[in-house]
Amino acid sequence: MNNNKMNDCIVTVLNEAVGIESVRAAREVFNAPIACVVMYQYVEDRIALTPEEQDHLGRFYSMPQFYFDNIDEVRSLSIEELIDRQEIIERKLGIGNNSMMVFHDRQFACVSDFRTSRELQFVQLMLVEKIVDECAPKLCMLGYGMYVCEALAAAF
Repeated sequence: MNNNKMNDCIVTVLNEAVGIESVRAAREVFNAPIACVVMYQYVEDRIALTPEEQDHLGRFYSMPQFYFDNIDEVRSLSIEELIDRQEIIERKLGIGNNSMMVFHDRQFACVSDFRTSRELQFVQLMLVEKIVDECAPKLCMLGYGMYVCEALAAAF
């Protein structure tokens, strides 16, 4: 259990559609810290925030960095272990059917390998689990059909 849980925050996903200006506005309008999931490296590279601004806004979760930090461990699992661990996290998060969530996410449309697709899905679930463990949001502003957004919505 995380003793440093961010309560009454706003969870959002930063991508090409939701810019840092939207995150700043949400922070000010709702007067609440932001738990911001940054989905793509090129989006992360364009965020021009000082450390003080980042601290003021809330917590930032980098999907690219999280992926690289965890993918070797995920790749070391057998497909059976991967599926078993994914099902455990899905039950914990309250996700009953993930096939439709994956169907709408364009990231998965460009992955032609079943194993690679399952690895990407599992790493994203691991990130959602981390966010659930570290945040107690009062509002989720999640945007369009990305797997991470759907999983966060189901979990909260």
